[in-house]
Amino acid sequence: MLSLRVIGAEKIDQQFTAAREWAASPFGGDAALRIRQDFTFETTKSFASKGASTGKPWKPLNKQYAAWKAEHFPGRPLMIRTGRLSRSITDSKDRNFVFNREGGKRIIMWSRLEHAAYHQKGTKRLPARPLFVMSKEIGQRWAEILNEELSREWIKGGARRN
Repeated sequence: MLSLRVIGAEKIDQQFTAAREWAASPFGGDAALRIRQDFTFETTKSFASKGASTGKPWKPLNKQYAAWKAEHFPGRPLMIRTGRLSRSITDSKDRNFVFNREGGKRIIMWSRLEHAAYHQKGTKRLPARPLFVMSKEIGQRWAEILNEELSREWIKGGARRN
């Protein structure tokens, strides 16, 4: 009688199990927190560069509003009147910052402030001044973050994350 056995097959099965478990909720672990950190870094750059870092520099204020703002909020830069909007999208601890992992299936990051969407997309009277633009470079960075976490899960071979 001849008997063959593949040594390590159990380990491979554990690794595939770990990968399947990870894929069921890819944003349940560390990757989501690292992506959130990168998002706030990008939105901070957006405010500092007046949108130039997004590839879509913000249009200047119209003359009438610029004069009013200069009188009532002297020295405040474009898109910052009280600072509430910028904090709501650059500071993950701000109460108006939205970070929802949706059960680990996807992540939502944005501002609870209604006017954030008006600035992002523009309106009939307000030009778009995007606070965040998803570029190919950012997408690749975030994919790499997810890939690193999946690789760690594969190496652990079944040890479940918190």
